[in-house]
Amino acid sequence: MTRHDKIQQLCVNYLNKLKGVASKFGLKDFVSKTIEANKRKECKATEEDVEMLARIADDNRVNRVDVPPILHKGYRECHEKDLFYNVKKYDNRGTYSRVSAELYANELNNGQENG
Repeated sequence: MTRHDKIQQLCVNYLNKLKGVASKFGLKDFVSKTIEANKRKECKATEEDVEMLARIADDNRVNRVDVPPILHKGYRECHEKDLFYNVKKYDNRGTYSRVSAELYANELNNGQENG
């Protein structure tokens, strides 16, 4: 899966999570139309857009110990190969971006398929 496709997939996942909340604010139609546009490959969400959706869904941060399972690697392997450095880190000690980890996992997966 390309990076763009993974971003669009994450976008739809977060929009689906936010559907219920969106209806409270009169945004259900917007969310539904955006999901449909994404399915038709017309949506052009960026990594920053998906980060914003993740923050709204309160699902944007993970602890250091949560990163290896996202990457489908062991903690020791992530540490020895310095994989943690490829995931966006927040100022909080040991707090990383879930979206960044998901995108990096996709890159690692694509590398294994191609390599």
